Amino acid sequence: MMSPEEVKYMSQLLEIPIKIHGLWHAGNYDPNDFMGFDFDDFYIQPMDSKSYSKNLKASLDFCMQNPRWSLSLQTHKILGIK
Repeated sequence: MMSPEEVKYMSQLLEIPIKIHGLWHAGNYDPNDFMGFDFDDFYIQPMDSKSYSKNLKASLDFCMQNPRWSLSLQTHKILGIK
């Protein structure tokens, strides 16, 4: 996984917006570590695992407490499309 500094560098180098996914379950990274980046959008995505319901609730709670963050879902998985 890339560090926040590496993500920022790649975003600036490629001149594209980067959407950060899965930060809630990204090990050593705190989503707030990315708040200083010049991104238009911040996304958080619940980890798809046996604890998906718990992860979804935690992600929703995080978004409700941190309005700059939006929830990102893998709709194809929810619909059962591979």
